[in-house]
Amino acid sequence: VNLYTTMEQQSPAVAADPAGNFVVVWESYGSFGSDQEGTSIQMRRFRADGAPLDPVEVQVNAYTWGFQKRAKVAVDWKGDFVVVWQSDRSPSGPVGWDIWARRFSAGGSPLDPAEFRVNSSTSGYQRGAAVAMDPAGSFVVAWDSEESTGTDTEGLSVQARRYGADGVPLDAAEFQVNTYTTRFQYWPGVAVDAEGEFVVVWTSYGSGGGDTNWSIQGRRYRADGTPIDAQDVQLNAVSTGQQARSFV
Repeated sequence: VNLYTTMEQQSPAVAADPAGNFVVVWESYGSFGSDQEGTSIQMRRFRADGAPLDPVEVQVNAYTWGFQKRAKVAVDWKGDFVVVWQSDRSPSGPVGWDIWARRFSAGGSPLDPAEFRVNSSTSGYQRGAAVAMDPAGSFVVAWDSEESTGTDTEGLSVQARRYGADGVPLDAAEFQVNTYTTRFQYWPGVAVDAEGEFVVVWTSYGSGGGDTNWSIQGRRYRADGTPIDAQDVQLNAVSTGQQARSFV
């Protein structure tokens, strides 16, 4: 996928449209683009037959100071897509990890002049973003937060925020997904259906479901952001050993 081969290209993610065209994103040490410091986020689009739509990879991030890492991507039915990632520097706010996003058309042109910050709370680190997009282009971003404005003030919590297809947030700020707040809730995954209802899954150290080790938890939401499940649901039945790093 990558044509720039100096140093390391790592942590890829991929998403496809209904026709089978797909986009791959990853983090790169060095690039053909303007970001030569730390790591940058790169992307490249491909047709359903595997032929590249971009002659070389394209830099996603406009802000180039520090490290841009752990990119994820989601695509709508038209082929428009959004990329999310974490950055340890930002044009505004304190130094520390934040979640950023940028939207692109199916033709690969940016729909946003630069990336925009997803998290409104900048206390503590925000990391490990996941994203899902419905057919019309509305999307949900989920991530783990070291500190939050919710009830979970211990360890890490799982936060989420919804956006319309125009990139305008549907929530005034992020909302806390997990109801169990002891210890650590982290590494979320998210998926959305054709009606915009979505589910968030994550790894929990301790849970309200009886698994006192690392377990997999989940919670479903309606398209308007109201929870379908009153509290976290433990997804793993086997509770011996550790269950971690879920995807959905």
